[in-house]
Amino acid sequence: MEEAPTTSDERVEPQPSRESLESSGSSGDVSVKKQRSVRVQEPNCQPSPRRKRLIMGMMAVVAISGVTSVVLAVLTIVLSRSSKSSSALVVGLETLVGVIGGFFVVARFAHEYKGGTNDERLSEYERVGARAESALFIAFALVALVDAVTQLLAREKTRTSNAIIVVLFISAVQGLIQAVTEVILARRLESLLGQEDAVGALTGSLMSLAAGVTAVVVRTNPNLWWIDQILGMAFAVML
Repeated sequence: MEEAPTTSDERVEPQPSRESLESSGSSGDVSVKKQRSVRVQEPNCQPSPRRKRLIMGMMAVVAISGVTSVVLAVLTIVLSRSSKSSSALVVGLETLVGVIGGFFVVARFAHEYKGGTNDERLSEYERVGARAESALFIAFALVALVDAVTQLLAREKTRTSNAIIVVLFISAVQGLIQAVTEVILARRLESLLGQEDAVGALTGSLMSLAAGVTAVVVRTNPNLWWIDQILGMAFAVML
């Protein structure tokens, strides 16, 4: 018995192969995943209004403190050279490091404020800032240590003045205000770099206070000039 010929309407369509089904399925999964990832990332492109206000506050505090710190650091370093004060020199150099560290804080938060929510990029800002600040602390500490040892061995007496005492106490107050403000904002923003900068500001404030008290003691009793050199070496080692 012969089979009836197959007409054009009854032709069997070729079935897709297993490989094509798997490839189309995988490409479909990839596109779905991409769409899902895009949907997840879209709401986080810009920080919330509250976080923006905190970021603006942090950048304003760091910027204003930076300008003030530059003026105080230059005055401290210049006066430390004229008065032969090693402790004041360390305070001035530490203040400059704080200003440079503040630049990385502003750059990090400016990037986030503009919509940069990439955790990798923000973490990189924080890592680079922390490394740069640590390297500068070490370099300046070595300079200050050599200066203190040299002056102590040469028995160069410290000649403190009212000007350097006033500048050191102003630096202490300014650093304390900056530290308290920054640590409050940094905790709310959950920023490690901001907290480290606040700790640096507090350290500088305490160092300025100690150097100011030492300057008063030396001015009252010039025979205790060596206390300033010892304090300068202690500051350098601590940094």
